[in-house]
Amino acid sequence: MKNNHLFQRRLLYTIICFAAAILCLYCPQETHAANNLPVPDRLIATKKTETSIRLKWKACEKVDGYYIYRYNKKKGKYIKIKKLEGAKRHIWVDKNRKPNKLYRYKVASYKKKKKSKKSYEVSAMSYGRDARTVNAGYVDIGIEDQDEKGNYRLEIGICDREELEEYTDVGGDVSVKYYAADAISDKLIWNSSDPSLASVDQTGTITTYEKEGKCEITARAHNGVTGRIYLTVVNYARPKSFPYYEGTFPDVNRMLTEYRENLFNIATYFTIKGKEGVDGRLELDEEENVIGYPDLENIESIYGDVENILKNYPAVVEISYGKGRSSFEIIYGGNGGWTRIDYRAYDDMSNYPLGRIAPHWAMTKFIPENIQH
Repeated sequence: MKNNHLFQRRLLYTIICFAAAILCLYCPQETHAANNLPVPDRLIATKKTETSIRLKWKACEKVDGYYIYRYNKKKGKYIKIKKLEGAKRHIWVDKNRKPNKLYRYKVASYKKKKKSKKSYEVSAMSYGRDARTVNAGYVDIGIEDQDEKGNYRLEIGICDREELEEYTDVGGDVSVKYYAADAISDKLIWNSSDPSLASVDQTGTITTYEKEGKCEITARAHNGVTGRIYLTVVNYARPKSFPYYEGTFPDVNRMLTEYRENLFNIATYFTIKGKEGVDGRLELDEEENVIGYPDLENIESIYGDVENILKNYPAVVEISYGKGRSSFEIIYGGNGGWTRIDYRAYDDMSNYPLGRIAPHWAMTKFIPENIQH
């Protein structure tokens, strides 16, 4: 009896393995997505004629061609409608479409019998010259800084937030008679090319983190028409130079040279680790111990910088701090004179034209008449 059960189990196992092998052999492999194949990008759908829609995307390298999919409402899924042979064939026209009907598309690349994942979805319709509802024609993101090619550029500090949605504008296709025809939808899909550097949510709010670098922020309309920002994330706490400062104050000069790295390390720390409502002052007590350290994460990383300034600068210094800010106040004896070097991560200090040192850095000098300095 025991041997009989063992035989049956082995027979069942053999049948299952054989069936799996048959399925692998005859299953059409073109339906298997290959993660290493490039997914077509920059897909755009536009009106070609009153009864046709034009699809265009960025050509992929090292592929054999592309599959084009159109959404089938009755079946509730995307159906492959066209196979294009050749990596350079990245334009196709879907003919005999019903005017003023919205169609949805995706594209995938293929190589031999494997295909990539499908692209993002685009939707578009065909229409005549009199149409008042049209495909999106452009997406403008109203950032003032542009390069010589007209590309929008934005600089933002580390650990910062910037709201862009209120500056965006989705315009309609201008090929129709009514220039101000409404776009089908003004909804935008936001994306970042490097979310670890700068992420963007679907309200168009950019959030940066602790590292510097460059990435691309895009806002994509329903048919793939896209607005772009080339984003640079910088650490304003560490300027490479002091472009607005002429070097006329010896006390400031010394702080900005001999204690430069200490200033930068402290300002960087409060940009990254500072918290709203956590404000205070670092100073020496009568026994020359530093007092006033806040209860913040990794605060010990700036112990050495703080002590070097407070104990070695040849005048009394007090360091004030808060979320994204730090101030270094140099005090002249007990008569009330001082110079304060300020850093503000979220203020470019352009409102301090006389005391501005660099973007986000400024100084204020106060010397009473009875002090000789």
